[in-house]
Amino acid sequence: MKHLLILLVILFFVSSCDKEKKTTRRIDGTWEIKSFKRILSTGISIYADVTGEMKIETSNDEYWEKAYTLQFDYAFPSFSGSTNQSGLINVLESGEYMDVSTLNSADVVTRIDNHRIMVLTSTDLQLEFTDSVGQINTYTFRKK
Repeated sequence: MKHLLILLVILFFVSSCDKEKKTTRRIDGTWEIKSFKRILSTGISIYADVTGEMKIETSNDEYWEKAYTLQFDYAFPSFSGSTNQSGLINVLESGEYMDVSTLNSADVVTRIDNHRIMVLTSTDLQLEFTDSVGQINTYTFRKK
């Protein structure tokens, strides 16, 4: 019984490492944004019309695995805007979450958000994070 338990723990650890490596490999590329949903702190969901893309590639930084650039325009029913940012990404151990840093023009980290990877296939990526005012943001991408 003790040997079976040790074997199960080892298998769990190995499968977690494999999932992180698989996620790190699959996330590279150019992703076109297809949808942007925001759940307001009141619980109301709003959807934006969006255009733009995110590029993810291997980072040259010794502490961060990936680098990204994100550019998209959005229009919700009552407001619109654009996002143009770059930063660094670390996929976390489970492969289900990643830390996403935002860099300023001097390449200094100004913010780190934890994103949940809801979907990641060879063609689809869906990310979710809660912003500083408690709104849940969900982005859906398609690989170009």
